[in-house]
Amino acid sequence: MDWPKIKNILILVLIIVNVMLGSVIVQDQLRFEREQEANLKDVLSLFEAKGVALETEDLDDFPRQVSSIYVEFFSFTEQDISQFLNGDYGSDGEWYYYGDEVARVQDMSFIWGKKTNLSRVLQDSVAHLKWFERVTDVDRLDVLKTDSETFMTAHNVQIHSTMMSARSLGYYTVVSFREMHDDMVLEESQTVVWFYKDEVVGFKRSWPVKNSTTGSMKYGIITVDRALYSALQNFKSGDVVVDVSIVYKLNDQNLMVSDLISGEALPYYRIELSTGECYYVQAVTTP
Repeated sequence: MDWPKIKNILILVLIIVNVMLGSVIVQDQLRFEREQEANLKDVLSLFEAKGVALETEDLDDFPRQVSSIYVEFFSFTEQDISQFLNGDYGSDGEWYYYGDEVARVQDMSFIWGKKTNLSRVLQDSVAHLKWFERVTDVDRLDVLKTDSETFMTAHNVQIHSTMMSARSLGYYTVVSFREMHDDMVLEESQTVVWFYKDEVVGFKRSWPVKNSTTGSMKYGIITVDRALYSALQNFKSGDVVVDVSIVYKLNDQNLMVSDLISGEALPYYRIELSTGECYYVQAVTTP
């Protein structure tokens, strides 16, 4: 038998097969992109018909697979109080106080504020912040970031890789820092600094991360058109979508409570309105 000739024929056959497989993969990818583009156009038409505006870009720039992460959080203790309240502070059973400053540990959050500004600082829900406007000036954001970090450093607060945003109304500005893992926000973990004029008058930290580990399993991600279509029922005419992103959010069914809290965080689409209100659509294709 002419083994060299047979070997060359086999190599040629393998090359042809690989070329054919590569062509199939490319065609499948192109078909997927065409279908997604068509579906997205249909969904955007539904948004327009309902009077919901989308002021966001890069709706075609989402991954097809994302790993889950396992997150461990640490809870607060009275030691955190002592880092914010100097001297011989007192307590009324709920709040700790020293001079014109008060602090409280509640569930998985820590709050500090000046007494004269406390009512504003405590009203941090979306309903109370919907009139606040986004700060977009780069120089102003840089100043707010520096002043916030200076305040946190002075009180021994350490946060990891973060994304920052800020909103203002009158003399009040609220600066939000979100912890991240692999360039994706950990939705539950947030640090907020309140300013009145240029003075820090409030601070809140929720679900601080002790450790986060990427899971071994990758989840298929639903396309953005499906996420937008699922969320459309929550919107009304006049709403404005300003941001669509994929974030990590806790799968609450896996939570366990002990001396620390931990759980599996899964990818979700986060759809934010101009009012600051957010809607979440589970991004994984598994049940």
